[in-house]
Amino acid sequence: MPALDWQGVLAGQPLHWLLSGFLTTLWVTLAGIMLASLLTLFFMLFRLSGGRFGTLIVSGCFAIRRCWYSCCSGISPPGTGCRRGCVTW
Repeated sequence: MPALDWQGVLAGQPLHWLLSGFLTTLWVTLAGIMLASLLTLFFMLFRLSGGRFGTLIVSGCFAIRRCWYSCCSGISPPGTGCRRGCVTW
């Protein structure tokens, strides 16, 4: 069984690539968490404000999300207009 040369991977330019990739992944993850939290707070405040406009916006966004996931997974009930394969890539 051949021995792996970790000295070549964990030194120089490859080490820089690994650290750069790790830090980029960490940054994108944290940015996604922050964005999701802000959107959740925004929708929650819109919904709880009691206004008709905010309630309609939140209901519309969730209806689009619900339909999108139902169409993509093919679990929507008959007669809803969504069917398996309605989204083509």
